[in-house]
Amino acid sequence: MDLKNYKNIVIIGTWNMAIFTPNWVNNYLIDGDENGEIPIDINFYGNRIISKIYNLGNYKIHISDEALALIANNTEPETYELLLDKAKSILSFFPHTIVTSIGINFYIFDEIQKALPSMDIEDVNLITKVDRYTFFSKKRTGEDLKPIIQVQVENHTDKQLYNFNYSFNLKNISEAKEVLSTGTFVKFRSESENIITAIQEI
Repeated sequence: MDLKNYKNIVIIGTWNMAIFTPNWVNNYLIDGDENGEIPIDINFYGNRIISKIYNLGNYKIHISDEALALIANNTEPETYELLLDKAKSILSFFPHTIVTSIGINFYIFDEIQKALPSMDIEDVNLITKVDRYTFFSKKRTGEDLKPIIQVQVENHTDKQLYNFNYSFNLKNISEAKEVLSTGTFVKFRSESENIITAIQEI
């Protein structure tokens, strides 16, 4: 199973986008003595800034008033661990920020076994199938800091693309940091591979 070049962490909450200036990013998110001009894209709606995107080499930061996303620019495992560390650092800088959920997302390619039917299996509720796409979610209710797992499966000629989203509903920053504990990606990757195996055995 191959990890596609797409991984991100999205933190939903109430963010003060104005704080994320080039100077602040240089001072707090750039390691070592690499301070300098940072590539930035600014998106407008009319005259109002609605988001900023900073390209920091191995990853990007996309900030708006409603969400902060850290997006990997390569497939190296170290980069995803870097995203986790930077996300925790940002949360530490803003301890009073209201955070309501975190999404951890990545793609996995695998050799195609067969087209997937629409049906229910244990712990996995297949919702619908449209053309090449199948969607399902694995919900864990009544447990602290357990994710809702959503998967989109796309059947290609010889491979299947699995788009995983692990979504956590949160009460506070402390829970957000716990979700982002070191090793999170390794744990989710292992569970995702088990889910893929279960899907292929339908």
